[in-house]
Amino acid sequence: MSEIISKSELARRLNRSPAAVTHWIRAGRLTAPALVQTDKGEMIDWDRARAQLGIALDLGQQVAQEVPILAVASAPAPVASTDIDDDQRRLLKGKADQAEARAVRDRMELFEHNSRWVRADEIDSTWRRGISDLITRIETEFPEMAQAIAAEIGTDPRALTIALRQNFRRVRERLSRDLAVLADVVPKTVVPVELESVA
Repeated sequence: MSEIISKSELARRLNRSPAAVTHWIRAGRLTAPALVQTDKGEMIDWDRARAQLGIALDLGQQVAQEVPILAVASAPAPVASTDIDDDQRRLLKGKADQAEARAVRDRMELFEHNSRWVRADEIDSTWRRGISDLITRIETEFPEMAQAIAAEIGTDPRALTIALRQNFRRVRERLSRDLAVLADVVPKTVVPVELESVA
């Protein structure tokens, strides 16, 4: 038979304040049948509470603790399938999924803040500006290059400048097509599989 305990005892066993337990109940992380009405008032079914918290607790909060709130958070205590109806199960699962997404996002932001990661769109923008600036600087050198070459081979520097620009434009167009193909192949977003080594 499952052990029925008070809210304060649940808080003590999980090393949290009674206010935290109250918050879990108000947030829907603890619901019936983990909440049991007795002649002493609302009490807690210990096994069912661990099972529900194992599904619904905010993973970001778990990660932030030196000692996890539940040692069994990843493997909640077994509960009969009839104890939690489908709607409650979906609600708890949805909250757990949202919490996991928040935890991943928070850790990604921490990595970025600590300069261990950089945003791919910022790198892309900086790279594009750099390439554009380089191309502009190369093109501004064409007249001087044409003058030097024309002096060596005895041709019209203006015609040579035009030829350089036309040929360079063709090279740019070919490279642009190649980069467009590459951009379609390279994923726009890389989703981290594991973010466990935050230093």
